[in-house]
Amino acid sequence: MTTLLNLQIKAGADYRHDFTVYETEDDSEPRDLTGDIIEGEFRDFNANGRLLFSVSNGDGIEIIDAFAGEFQLVISREKTHGLRFTEPEIDGTFDIELTPPSGFPRARIVSGELEITRDNTRGNNT
Repeated sequence: MTTLLNLQIKAGADYRHDFTVYETEDDSEPRDLTGDIIEGEFRDFNANGRLLFSVSNGDGIEIIDAFAGEFQLVISREKTHGLRFTEPEIDGTFDIELTPPSGFPRARIVSGELEITRDNTRGNNT
């Protein structure tokens, strides 16, 4: 089952969100994430779907408790610091997918829309 989530991210600041992945549709059995690869892409809504940044195990995805199916999405300020804004915010879409050690089946576990607002304090997103 895919978790639907809309993110509001502030450029130049760190963002964190915890997730639990389940084996069953009724969320009664956590998935053991041992050996799984979790990765995602964050894209602009523009016509070309420009890649804003990506995350993967060890680079924005941190397994908190593999046996309990818990991981944390960490979008560091470094990932958003260099984004250039033509509007007050960047609107986009993202998804996070899980690939088991066997490579099959790959599953989308989180998806949604995102809004990234510029960093006025540092003034680097103009």
